[in-house]
This record gives sequence, structure tokens and C-alpha cells, in this order.
Amino acid sequence: MRGAVRWFILSVYFLAIVAGILSVFRYPGDKTVFALFGVVVFAIAAFAIRSPRQYAHFFLGIAWFLGFWVKYEFHAASGSSYFEPHGSFDGSRAGWDAVFLVVGIGGAGYLAGRLIALPVVGPATAALRRAIEVPAWWTGYRNLLWLAAGLLVLAMVTVNAEFGLFVRGYVAQVILPWPLGGLFAWLSEIGVALLLALFLAWDREAGFGISRGFVALCVESALFSISTLSRGVYFFHTLPPLITESAKEHVRNGRRPLALMIAIWVGLGACIPAATTALRLFGDNAVPTTQAQLVASRSGPITRSTTDLGLSGLWGHAATMAQLLVIDRWTGLEGVMATVAYPEKNLALMVEAAAKRRSYGTVDVYTGKISGSGFSETDAKTYHFATLAGPVAFFYFSGSLVLVFAGMAFLAVLVSAVELLWRWLVRDDLLIAIGGLYLALVVLQFSGGAIQAATGVVAATAVFAAIRGLILFSAGMLKAPQREPDQHDAGGKACQRNLT
Repeated sequence: MRGAVRWFILSVYFLAIVAGILSVFRYPGDKTVFALFGVVVFAIAAFAIRSPRQYAHFFLGIAWFLGFWVKYEFHAASGSSYFEPHGSFDGSRAGWDAVFLVVGIGGAGYLAGRLIALPVVGPATAALRRAIEVPAWWTGYRNLLWLAAGLLVLAMVTVNAEFGLFVRGYVAQVILPWPLGGLFAWLSEIGVALLLALFLAWDREAGFGISRGFVALCVESALFSISTLSRGVYFFHTLPPLITESAKEHVRNGRRPLALMIAIWVGLGACIPAATTALRLFGDNAVPTTQAQLVASRSGPITRSTTDLGLSGLWGHAATMAQLLVIDRWTGLEGVMATVAYPEKNLALMVEAAAKRRSYGTVDVYTGKISGSGFSETDAKTYHFATLAGPVAFFYFSGSLVLVFAGMAFLAVLVSAVELLWRWLVRDDLLIAIGGLYLALVVLQFSGGAIQAATGVVAATAVFAAIRGLILFSAGMLKAPQREPDQHDAGGKACQRNLT
């Protein structure tokens, strides 16, 4: 079995290398620049897979490989247009050469940062990798705490359905005072998932298995996906436990429970994105998906009906959404395309983007100035929309390739340091994997608003610190010295000995 898996992996590597080499020969522009881009992107992906010592880098490496090389090759082969806005980029050979030069230099900086951190990350990660400690009271209270977590999920979903506090694509119907609105969104995105992952880890280490925790994460992420109209939350909450727990489940209970776990995950994974997409696209208040629809929405809500499209129309929408979710939603390439074509790049632009905070009725710098989305502050009072540049494009807002290299190197070191801190706090792979995927998404989607981006990471760090404190406090309670018996206690024990 292991030999077959090894041969499969080697075959994938071989085919990927062949595809990469062929793509260089097919590229119509400067083949040296494209070869640099290809080598860097393939190295990022290989480094992520072969050395997944840190989960954030693992997910980032895969996402950037899909968002840069795979996306370009797909569109070049199919001739289909890009869904995401990409400014005034003209698609010329010189334009593409500039794009791949920027990405290649940014990727090289990221690899340099990883290599700088590796001598510390490797030994430290190996030394800190061990199972989480289980509080002594967990066995007695686990059913009650699982019930409380389930009620928390139901309460949040109900409140969100009633007040629309956090719905993708729409401004909140009820805007809570700071920081309550951001806290509700953060809990929906990762906070509750971390709580359930903690319970799953305690269950696993206490001998109760992972079935309850995994099913709970699947249900929770499905409910939040529907409630917030997010097509990604289901996968973001359930992919980490599938990666970290599947091997352990196979060793403990064999193939059947593992097969059932994967079947549940695949079944919900096929339904949830389709359901959330339908809720976003159809109904009496559908989300606009084109510039013309955005302009039309200013005079009234957009209404779409499935009956008006017919079977062929629905099939076309399904194919478009599949391409959008599998290929085009991985951010990075369009951001660099738009930024390369933007004529007013300078350090002041990057500083403005970093300092500007997204809020009600505001549009971030990339969406408003660079991307050519046409999204205005008037639209921002109804819809929540932000096309994403990615960190490579963000650093190139400055117009400096040196800053692109240095910024990406610093970002790689920072990601390594944050995940290493999290591992020191909680140790358990499952919690680190969920946090690592969240950290990867923050980096992947970074277009500005540095303080807002850092806030979610700081909140996750605070949760990990609280878990660490809870475990240490529980362990301290067990080691506390016992009270010396008084005379009443001594007399009672003596009487008990006489009776027995």
C-alpha cells in the first residue's frame, strides 16, 4: 500500500515537472522570465508539500500554485476571460512579462524568508509536537459542554438569520457597535471552529474518538456557510481535521470509520457550495455579479429566477460557478495584472492602502483605484464587496521590486513566527492546522487594511493563550496540596474503621 502511494506521488511530481517545462515552451513572451516564475511557483508548492512543518505555509503554497500557475495555464488554454477585475491590463506580451517578473521576484522573496526561518522552525516544531493535555474534569462535563457548543452555534445562526449581522456580499442589516460586529464575524469565521476543534482534541486524547467532533465541525461549518452565504467556510473548518485526524483514525479504528468520515465530508462538500451559490444568485435580492448589474442595482434590488433560465441556463451557471470556485477564486494573479498596469504606483499608495480601514460606506484602495471594479462608496452602503489583490500585488503598489522581495521575505518569517508561537501555546496539530489555514487566508487575501488583517490573528493568538492558561490552571488544581484533616475528620475516619 505504501509503495503504491509512493509511486502515485512520484508520478504526480513527474507529470507536474513535465507540464511546467512544456508551459515554458508554450509561453509567447520572454521565456526566461516565465521560466523564473515557473521555477519559483513550483518550488513554493514542492516546499509546502515536502516540508509541511507549518500548516499556514502548506496551505499558502498550494493556494499560490493554483492562483498563479494553474490559473494562468487554464485561461491560456481555454481562452476564457478572467472573472476578477484586473484594471487596465491589456494582455500584451510585455504586460504578461511584467506580471511574471513581479510574481517571480515576490515568490523568490517568500522562499528566502522560509529558508531564513527554517533552521529555527524545523527543530522547534519537532520539539513542540505532542498531544494536547486533557483537563481532569473533561470526562465528567464533556456531554454538557458539547451541548452548550451546539446551542451556541444554533443561537448564532438564528440571530444572524434575524438581524443579518454577517452575510457575504451584503452590508449588515444591523450594524453593531465596535467591536461586537467584528467579534461576531470572527466567531463565525474561526472562533467557534476553534472551540469545537478543542473539544475534538480532548475527546481524542481522552479515548472517546473523533467521530462526534468531526461531525460537529461538519454540521457547524455547513450551518455557518448557509447563514453567512460563504462558499468556503465549510472547507476551511473541515479540511484541517480531515488532514490531521484521518491517519490517526485509520490506525485506531481501521478503514471503515475513516471511509465513513470521508463520505460525510464529500457529501456535504458537494451540496454546501451549490446551496450558498444559489442563495446568492437567485431570489428577490440577488448579489450583482457584473458591472452592468451593479449599476442596475442602484435603482432597485436585482431579482433572478431559476425558472427564467431553463435547464441550459442553469447548467451554464453551474459550470461558471465551478470554474469560479475551483480556479478563479484563488487570489493573486489578477491583483498583479491590475497593479502592473496601474500608472501611479509609489510608496505613498502602498502606505495609504495599508492604513485605510474598511468600514460601512468605504471602499479599499485596491478595489476603488486599481482594480477597475467600478464599485463605489454608494454601492458600499448596500453591498459588501472587495476584490482582492494579494500580498505580492500589495507590495508592488510601491512600484519597487526590491520592496516586493523584502516584503514577501518578511511576511514568510512572520507567518513562521506566528504559527510557532501558536504551537508553543497549544501543541496539538488539529488546533494548529485550523489556525494555520486561517492565517493562510489572511495572508492570501491581504490587499491593505493592515490593522484589520492583524486583528483576527491577534484574536486567535489570545484564544490559544487562553487554552494554554486553562490547561495550566487545571493541572495546577490537580497538584494543589491537600488540606490537613482536622480533629472532626480524624474522628470520623476512626469511627469508620471501627464500624468496618
